[in-house]
Amino acid sequence: MRIGWRMIGLCGLVLTLVAVSTVSWLLKADQGLGLIWTVVPGAVAVITPAIAWVVRARLDAGSEQERIERAIAEVAQLSAQRLRVQEASRGALTPWPLPVRWNTTERAQAVMASWSAIRGAPTNNDAIDLAGEYVDIAEVYARLDAPRRLVVLGEPGAGKTTLALRLVLDLLGRRDPDDPVPVLLSIASWDPSSEHIRGWTARQLAADYPALAEIVGRHDHRTTIAQLAVDQGRFLPVLDGLDELAEDTEHRIGPPGGSRHGQALAAIGGLLQRNDQFVLTCRTRTYEAAVALEGPLASVPVVELTPLLADDVQRLLSATAPSTAAWQPVLAHLRDHPHGPLAQALSTPLMVWLARTIYRSPRSDPAELLTDRIGSSSAAIETHLLDHLVPALYPAAPAPDHRRTRWPAAKVAPWFRALARLMIARDAVSFAWWSPAWIYRPWREVIRFAGAFVTLCLLFAASFLVGTGQAGRGLLVAGLIPLTIYGVVVTLASPVRTHHRIAALAEAAVVGMLVGLGAQAQPISGTVYPWPEALAHAALPAAVTAFAWLMVCTLWGRATAGRIILAATGRMPWRMWAFLEDAYQRGVLRRAGVHYQFRHARLQERLAARSV
Repeated sequence: MRIGWRMIGLCGLVLTLVAVSTVSWLLKADQGLGLIWTVVPGAVAVITPAIAWVVRARLDAGSEQERIERAIAEVAQLSAQRLRVQEASRGALTPWPLPVRWNTTERAQAVMASWSAIRGAPTNNDAIDLAGEYVDIAEVYARLDAPRRLVVLGEPGAGKTTLALRLVLDLLGRRDPDDPVPVLLSIASWDPSSEHIRGWTARQLAADYPALAEIVGRHDHRTTIAQLAVDQGRFLPVLDGLDELAEDTEHRIGPPGGSRHGQALAAIGGLLQRNDQFVLTCRTRTYEAAVALEGPLASVPVVELTPLLADDVQRLLSATAPSTAAWQPVLAHLRDHPHGPLAQALSTPLMVWLARTIYRSPRSDPAELLTDRIGSSSAAIETHLLDHLVPALYPAAPAPDHRRTRWPAAKVAPWFRALARLMIARDAVSFAWWSPAWIYRPWREVIRFAGAFVTLCLLFAASFLVGTGQAGRGLLVAGLIPLTIYGVVVTLASPVRTHHRIAALAEAAVVGMLVGLGAQAQPISGTVYPWPEALAHAALPAAVTAFAWLMVCTLWGRATAGRIILAATGRMPWRMWAFLEDAYQRGVLRRAGVHYQFRHARLQERLAARSV
């Protein structure tokens, strides 16, 4: 029978506490706080397994399959709620569904297997009609002659993520109880060289949906509900942004080179079984480079999003404009120059949304897009639109929604620039609640433990040579005891990375209490203090130890310290999470589970590059 690492760590902790209690009793700690130092570790050693057993029994309540079904139903409900908010913030259905179209273009056919391989019929090489428009995506995907797996290609800003949102929402709306639950996942954090795609999928789902993080199984095979459900094929992963994979360990955002993307493509293709369902989105050039290295995915059709038609762009702009007269010069220019710089810039849903958002105010003048300063090239127009998104979404006037915080318009842009630079500096495309721990990063746990342990041991040995007395040696011993406990957990289990705030605070309080009591106990300090004086002497080492443990040994503490540093240096507001959530509601950010991302990688890159 395989014993879990957490159980080994728990046993090590219990044995250490029993040893501490026994040593203290042998040294006749029967007065003052010495008595507490004798009793407390022993009591904790006895109570801890009992609490663990009770908690485990409660978690195991109900049958395993019932828990899985409840968790999957919760995921379907939460996913639909989140994605509706994102789709609304993108304006994909206003004033009518986004006129995004796709087809099996020549470029798509060049990077896919034969139709006979896709159909699974050696004698049938007839093409499957996969062309469609925005609201048809679920119909096209679920066609009887389609394999229910798909690769969606497109240029930057062509609407790949928005289309993936609509697909997931439509599939959730028509889902039967036995159908897999479609889930939208940003694939940017996957490292195909070190992690199985199924394991990564399960880990992402467990992080995004707490119900899936619960442990199921018995004794020799315990795993998360997420992993079990993924292994059972209960989820349909919609993997967004293959092009956002790090090209190497040094650069996560940059021009596609193909090697990491090809590695990911090979890993996915090598694991495909005949009935597996999935969707993958990627920039066209990146996918072409990956296929050139590793070959196409067998039995997976490929479609490519096409540019918006000029007529569709004109109708969208005129229908949503607060003043049709203000847009007349722009609309006339689009009609007269259907292939000009402005038409090229506004050929993607991203740029059309930016234009609609920036010039929605009656006081704005969209005709400035035709000036020589802005309209000289499609790149200049796109840069102008990206630069003016944040000021348009954060006007100086209060928001009409009284529940929305009025963030200072002058500070919002620097905050976004700092966030974009921080993410690029960390080679990241997403930002989660634990991300500020990047700012405050102590050494790796094992190195920290080894260095501190050796230092304290040397000091303890030196104390006999210089004659520091029992009190000084007692403080060193008091530091060695919790450090030893921590070392057992690090060595046998995993680094102490407590996520939850209450758990982190409780853990720090317990460690601080043990150190405080131990430092003043008679067998260690050599002095029997009266109760009031003993508590006063114990307060300082307990507080210092608890604070240090919280800030160094718990992920929540390190993330909190990082947030404080960001706010104190003016790079983010003090109410950072409220600010990020508000940015998500406004459309500057998007959210994938607990991870925030900029609406588009181009927006992140542009914000990071701007100096003012």
